[in-house]
Order: sequence, then structure tokens, then C-alpha cells
Amino acid sequence: MSNDPNKSSGKSYSTGNFTNVPGIVNIGEGITNTLRDIRTTIDKLPKDESEDSEIKKALNELEEAIVSDPNLPVKRKEEALQKLKDLAAAANNPNPKAEESRKDANYTITLLKSMTDALGNATQFAEIFNKVLPAIKLWFGLP
Repeated sequence: MSNDPNKSSGKSYSTGNFTNVPGIVNIGEGITNTLRDIRTTIDKLPKDESEDSEIKKALNELEEAIVSDPNLPVKRKEEALQKLKDLAAAANNPNPKAEESRKDANYTITLLKSMTDALGNATQFAEIFNKVLPAIKLWFGLP
């Protein structure tokens, strides 16, 4: 494996190597820290019930789509990942259907939706967001 920081390691970002994500070379400390925070937060979600695995799957798919989307500029990746981090934190609330969690989730979903609308449905991010949105809404008890 090359130690050249200008080359992608080929490892998936989910392995913990957040510095060189396939498709993004040297993504920077900000995105690296956000990805770690998202992964840690998602991993804290309960592991037992099928609904729990659906929210985990939805958040993981959305994270992967944001990071790997070649049509999403790095600045937009940073913004989307920060919103995903907020959404994962709200999902970790012991009662995700409580009013405060629902408000936080609805606000974050609205921001992500506006991002995908602005980008158009041609991006991986928009496609996956629309795919996983029903599972996310279900988790928070949103219409």
C-alpha cells in the first residue's frame, strides 16, 4: 500500500481510514472528524429490533452516498455530512418520537431535502436520500 497522501488507499471509508476516501483524496480533517462522529453515533443505535436495523441501514446508506457521490462538491459533502450527523444524534435519543427529536429530525430532513432538490435527482446523494427517507420518517414518527 502506498503512503503517498495524494493517492486514494482504495479502502472503504467505513474501515476507519477517513483520510483517503475512494473518490476524494485528502478530504481534510473536518470531514474526517464528522465521518468518525457519524459512525460512532450510528453504532450506538440499538441492535435488536428490525426497525432499529432499518434506521441504521438508512443512515449508513446515506453516509455512503454523500461521501462517494462524484457529482457532489466537497463543500456540499461537508454540509450534508454535518446534517447527517445531526440526524444520527436525533435518532439516538432514547425516545426518537418525542416532540424535540421529531422537530430536530424534521428540520434536518427539510435541509437535506432542499440540498437534494437544488442538486437535482441525478446525484447518488439525491437518489439514496429519496430511497431512505421513508425509513427515517418512520423512525421519528413523521408523516
